[in-house]
Amino acid sequence: MKNLSSISLALLAGALTFGACDTEPTPDGELIAEESDSDALTPAALGFGDEWVAVEPGLWASWDELGNKKFLGLGEAGKAHAIASLISVAEELESNLSVKDSDDARAKLAELHDYITDIQASSSGEAAADELEFRCSFDISGFVDAHPVACGAAAVASASFSHPCGSQKAYVKTFASASCEYDTKTHTCGPLRGDPVSCSSFVSDTGNAPCSSYAIAQIYDAPGVNVYLYDHNSQRGACGTPTTSGSTSFNPTGGGGCNGLYVQCDPL
Repeated sequence: MKNLSSISLALLAGALTFGACDTEPTPDGELIAEESDSDALTPAALGFGDEWVAVEPGLWASWDELGNKKFLGLGEAGKAHAIASLISVAEELESNLSVKDSDDARAKLAELHDYITDIQASSSGEAAADELEFRCSFDISGFVDAHPVACGAAAVASASFSHPCGSQKAYVKTFASASCEYDTKTHTCGPLRGDPVSCSSFVSDTGNAPCSSYAIAQIYDAPGVNVYLYDHNSQRGACGTPTTSGSTSFNPTGGGGCNGLYVQCDPL
């Protein structure tokens, strides 16, 4: 199983292509992407706030008060970065499998491979910000949080899309994983297509170290907008520490927008 997984991951990694990066160093040495064309689509233009900093073409990052970093990718370049992050998680699961093999662990790894294959096949077209000004406005939202919890780790992801004019639909998909002591829990929602449509995933795991967690949310094949939000945590929370993240009360079922009585949803 491990050899087959390694081959699969190598093929997936080989399919990634990153454009040349125009970057400049910050005072602390981190590379920040230079400003591109003013008409390029940005997280702020999509309503995600102005706290995002461009780090590479198609990729932005934001930091919370504790210095934890989340990423937001747009378009083809953003998709490539999201796939690379998913491959790194798959490599973690593969490493866990080499230590503690089980049918459940193999199923979790296969689930993640399927997710990577699906995101590679998804549309990733991109529109300029000025092109969006002439369209009926649409609402998109996404949230990811991978974080330590007491004696473990957890992850939450959500994505939603709605188009008031009713003339456009989009796909949403979320994935979350949490691992401790070489055991892994995962949850996938979607892909679901609709207007409105939403997906959510939540998992948590506790146990001895090592612990890690990961969350990704996608909104794609919308009117020229394709968003990839992801977060990766590699810390285990101290036992007896209360969890402060709001994700502990998150609905893990997902797909709320498509499961409503008055919503037409077209799952793949």
